[in-house]
Amino acid sequence: MAARRTTMNIDHDLVAQAQEVLGTENATATVHAALDDVIRRFHVERLLEWDFNGVTNDEIEAAELARIERKRSVGRPPDVGVS
Repeated sequence: MAARRTTMNIDHDLVAQAQEVLGTENATATVHAALDDVIRRFHVERLLEWDFNGVTNDEIEAAELARIERKRSVGRPPDVGVS
C-alpha cells in the first residue's frame, strides 16, 4: 500500500460515528475502512449488472477456489520437476 500523509478538513462527529459502525480505533483506520467499503460496494453493484443465468453454485465455487489458488501462487516459483 502506498501511503502518504495528508491534511483534510473532516467532521470529527462523522468520523466518530463511522468508527462506531466500522469498529475501527482511529481516524486513519476509519477512513481506510470506509474507502474499502465504498470500493467493495462499487464492485458488488457492477456484479449485479451481469447476467449469471445458467451459472451454477458449483461453478461459482470452483471459480472462487481457482482465484484463491492463483492469489496464493503469485510470487511462488513454479513446481518444476515435482510430482
